Formats: sequence, C-alpha cells, structure tokens
Amino acid sequence: MSYANKVLRVNLTTRKVISLPLPDQLKRDYLGGRGFAVKMLYELLPKGTDPFSPDNMLIFSTGPLNGTVAPAGASLTVVSRSPLTGLLGIDTTSGFWATELKFAGYDMVIIQGQADELVYLEIDDDRVAIKSADWLRKRGTHDTTALLQERLGDDFKVAAIGPAGENRVLYASIVCDHMDKINRTGLGAVMGAKNLKAIAVHGTRDINLANTDRFLNKMKESHNAVKNDPMFIPLSRYGTTELFDQSHSAGALAIRNNQEGVFNRIIGVSRNTIDNLSRGPDRRLVERPCSYCIMPCKAYIEIKKNGEPIRRNRPHYQTIASLGPRLGISSAQTIIEANHLCEDMGLDPISFGASLAFLMECYQRRKFDQDVLEWGSDSQLLDLIRDTSYKQGVGELLSQGVRRMSSVFPGSHEFAMEVKGLELPGLEGRAAKAHALAMAIGNRGGDTALHWPQFEILEKTEEEAEDLFVFGSAADPQDWHGKASMVIWHEYFAALLDSAGICKHYAFSAYTLKPKDIAEFLTYATGTTYREMDVMMIGERVSTVERMFNLRFGMNPTTDDTLPRRLLNERLTDGAAQGQTIELGRMLQEYYMLRGFTEDGFLKMENLHNLNLVSERVAAR
Repeated sequence: MSYANKVLRVNLTTRKVISLPLPDQLKRDYLGGRGFAVKMLYELLPKGTDPFSPDNMLIFSTGPLNGTVAPAGASLTVVSRSPLTGLLGIDTTSGFWATELKFAGYDMVIIQGQADELVYLEIDDDRVAIKSADWLRKRGTHDTTALLQERLGDDFKVAAIGPAGENRVLYASIVCDHMDKINRTGLGAVMGAKNLKAIAVHGTRDINLANTDRFLNKMKESHNAVKNDPMFIPLSRYGTTELFDQSHSAGALAIRNNQEGVFNRIIGVSRNTIDNLSRGPDRRLVERPCSYCIMPCKAYIEIKKNGEPIRRNRPHYQTIASLGPRLGISSAQTIIEANHLCEDMGLDPISFGASLAFLMECYQRRKFDQDVLEWGSDSQLLDLIRDTSYKQGVGELLSQGVRRMSSVFPGSHEFAMEVKGLELPGLEGRAAKAHALAMAIGNRGGDTALHWPQFEILEKTEEEAEDLFVFGSAADPQDWHGKASMVIWHEYFAALLDSAGICKHYAFSAYTLKPKDIAEFLTYATGTTYREMDVMMIGERVSTVERMFNLRFGMNPTTDDTLPRRLLNERLTDGAAQGQTIELGRMLQEYYMLRGFTEDGFLKMENLHNLNLVSERVAAR
C-alpha cells in the first residue's frame, strides 16, 4: 500500500524503456526515496564508471509518503556518480514532481545510456516516450518548462536542465517546475552528458492507504503540533530568510570567503529587507507551498525592473548567503536577479558563489592577475553567471569548481572552501560546530543538507538538546561537546525523511515532527508496522551504504573527513564566534565511535552485520 510498486528503466542509447516490479525486500530494508536510489546506484554501478560515461546512472526516486496527504510529503531524491567530486552525487528537493511520478505509477526512474541527439523523456501514465528536444537546445530551464507545458499541457511536471547542464559545467543543476532545484553535486551535468534536456511527467492514478482514518487523524495531530511551534509563523511568512537572519546573529555566515565574522552591511540583505522589497507598495506576496505542506517556505515575489513589475522566486537563505555576504554583496535586488539567472542557466548558486569567492581571494592575494570582481561589487555578477554556464572567459575557470581551481594557484589550498570536492555552503563552521562536523563527514562532500542540524542555531534550550541528543551542551553552537550525537541523530532522521518522501525543512525547522511520527505515518500508509527504532535503523542503513559507495569510489576517511585549513587553523577575529576554531579531531573521534567505525573512519564488519549489509560489502570487493 502507498507504493506504486513499479520501477521505470530507460536506456537512452538503445531507446529501450521497460517497467519492472518493485522488490519487496527493497521496500523492507530501504523504504523508498533516497534509500531506493542509493541502494540501486550502489548495486548497479560498476566500480570506476566515469561520471560522464553512458554507463553512469541517473536515478529519480520517490518515497511511500509521496502522493499521500502526509505533512510535506513532497520530497524527490536524485542520485548519480558526481562529476564534481567523483563520489556520491545526491540532492533532494520538494515540490510536485515526485508526487506526479507516483501518480503516473512509478516509484523510481533509472536512466542509463546516452542519446544520439538532445532528447526529452515524456511519461504519461503507462505511455513513455523518448522525443527529440533539439528545439529546446540552449534554452533556459524556465523557457524549457514553459514550452513543454505549452506542448504537453499544464498538468505535466517538468524537470529540466539549462545551458550549464548542456555544457557539462561540473556543478550544473536540475530545476523542477521553475522553482524546485536539484542544485548540488552536478547532477545537471550528468543529465547533459546523457543528452537529456528534460523529463516531463503526468499521472492520473490514485495512491492507496492501508488505514485511511488513522492516517488522517495522525495528519491532523501533526498539523496542530507544527502550528503551535514558535517557528511556524516566521517560517510561513519569511521562508528560509528567517534562518538567514538567525545564522548571522550567531556569527554563522561565511563572509568574504570565510575571512570575517561580521557583515557590516547585513541590513541590505536581511529578512525584512527582502520581505519589503518582494512585497512592494501593495504588500503582495504569493506563497507557493509544496505538496501537502502547511508551512510554505517558497514564494513568488514581484520586484521592479526598469520600472516594470516582474515575477521572481524568493531566494533561499543559502542562496542569499552564497551570492551575498560570501562575496561582500549587500544588494537584495542583485541577489534576487542572480538567483533567477542561476535557476535559468541551471547552475548551483552555492558552488558558483564559493568558486567566485575563492577566485576573488586569489586576486586579493595576487595569485590571479585578472580582476573578476571587487568584494562588495555586483557590477559583473550576472555576466559571470552566464560566462560560467557557457564556459567562456573567466567562466571556463569558474566552471571547474574550487578544488580544481586551487590546484592551479600555488598556496591557495589554505582558503579553498571545499570538502571532498564539494564547495561549502555559505555557513561559518567555527560558529556552528555541528554544522562543521556535518560538512566534514557528509556523504556528498562539504555540505550540511543531508543532516541539517539547524537545532544549534535556533536558540533551543539545554533541556531540549538533552532530550534529543543526550548532551545539553549541544544547544550551544560554539561548544563541541555532544555535537557528534546531534549530527548522528540528524543524519539518520534526514535519511529517513528523504526515504519516506517528507521534506527535511519541515522537520528540521519546527522540530515537531519526530521519528516516531514518521513510523506511525508509514504504518498507516503501508500496512507494515514500524517502530521508531525500525525507521531510524533504516536511516542508519541508508547513510552507511552511501559511505560504502564513497569508499568504493576512492574516498579515504583519513584525508577526506576534514575541513578547509582556514577553519581549523585560523581564529575568527570578530563577530559572535570571535576567537573560535573547530575541535574537529575530538568531534570526529566521538562520531566514529558512536557510528561503530574504526578509529580512522572505516567500516567494521560487526556494524555491517547489525545492518544486514555484509553481502553488500562482499560484493564491493
């Protein structure tokens, strides 16, 4: 129950499309969504497969709560081998695309091969076709989506790449329905390498529940809990810009490539500034909730351009941080336009912002002789986004990402803000140490979105921290004690949410939706009885398979579970985290111990036995 119980496999080389039944054991052990996608990638992708090879896989996956009325049951997971890192390429988004795929009758789409021309995939219930997309070449994601919906109908949901994906920019993104972005790890470049411009999906099937009455009662209970949380009103009004302001108050924004702890011009990009700018004289704000979400973080906004009103998407706080303080830019209007252009080009704004900040510091330190942009200047920002998407001029260099650029400029490794090849988000780990640990051990590289330990920057109490993570000290963002326990709880729960099909933002901003609630939803939806310990073990299993994938493809924990030297060796000289560095060694030691790893971060056979993963380990050899 609540599964579509079918997997769609597409070979773009042979243009063969087949539908296969969804194995029961896969459902039992990996639940859905992220679990399905990671397990299938690990099982089917041969060691050494090049990310741009036709043999590389691109997997879109949904969970058992997608398409139900579970709170924020809107999450989509996409995985592949990343061209940016060479390791696990993974990202999630929420919206309507995953729900539509379930309505079409599929839990997962697995794509291999390379088309001999630019194509798009059309999925309309059982009717699946590969069609020429040459007429969409060089189109931005917004035009591509609009033109496909004009041809196929507004009911189709569209996942598309822009010029950055077609040109295989290493951090190209996929954009679903104009707004919902698969930004990180270069999955849009994999899609471009396959000559796949878009996937348009439409479905008419119903989703069945095992116990509808209990499911609906649980839904009402969860909605009431969320509405009573103190974060509900500000997040519903301001979206994730609320978290941006809280991060700055904690000193946790990456300013001028993590050189500073205070952004003196924060008022220009603050929550209230963006809110006032977006609402304009008539105070209009058009919310766009995702499927079955009562706490909308997304909205359309209207701003003036050349005196005329235009509609744009409100940028999320990581986009504001990466295109704002990280570059010294304090113009909200510029960031809104830059965000729109990144969406249209299909370019990850986090990796782009980090890459540009790195190159700006190279110029500052006279390691690069071309003035790409002065700190705080926005005059060339839009041109640089276009040039990067088309790999022109300085954009050719920026398109390579921070790790590859740092090998070009001797002595620049000290301020190269990346881990495992993935650019860090616009966070300052010295001010938020659970985030720092999450960036060091993250299974997709230097990022926190597979964990989201927002708890430490939300002014929670020690009692609340002790209840969830054993250590009350975990509530203090600058205290390293208890952060390993905090990160592990978030790591397992995040993998569970992504596998079930629930948006992580919903659970990790209000903190009223807990693992036991997901267990109840799954029980009433699927007919299989789940307990809290069962679902958290699924989260642990999924996270462990992700680490196994990375070990297979060359990750070495002793050199890769780390942070940029600046964060480890340099103390912040100002801001709320003044004088702080990161006690990474201590946190890593505790993290490895609690995860059941060896002292140097490798997997133990005992741990694999407990998670029923021994056969996978043997198969990897």
